[in-house]
Amino acid sequence: MFKKIFNLDSINSIMIETMTLSVIGITFLITLGINGKGHFLTHSTNTDIYLIISGIVTMLPLFLFSEGARRIPLSSVGFLQYFAPTLMFLIGVLKYKEPLTTTYIISFLFIWTGLAFYSANLVRNQFKRRAYNRKRASGKIN
Repeated sequence: MFKKIFNLDSINSIMIETMTLSVIGITFLITLGINGKGHFLTHSTNTDIYLIISGIVTMLPLFLFSEGARRIPLSSVGFLQYFAPTLMFLIGVLKYKEPLTTTYIISFLFIWTGLAFYSANLVRNQFKRRAYNRKRASGKIN
């Protein structure tokens, strides 16, 4: 929502998000270092390089998401947010053979039934809007 309201480009919106969360992150890292549980600059150079690269690898999907979120309606962004947990659920059940309880199945069905109703409503409204615009363009509606 923040990205849409202020119409920021992807780099600036990620910078604001990162600066906001960095205060918490830096505090946490300092606390770990003081308690002797930190990992940066305490093990090997390879570990330090991996930790730095992990920041870049984390930032790239955030940047791409931010770029995409600016270009599509918020309702579509919200709908797409359900795919990641669904994929994790399916990977857990199908690949890692996690137990599939009745509660999980019912929850999954409720969520996706709600999304189906929401999507059907969006499609129906889109058809109504197009029909109205065609009538207006043909002069049947003032």
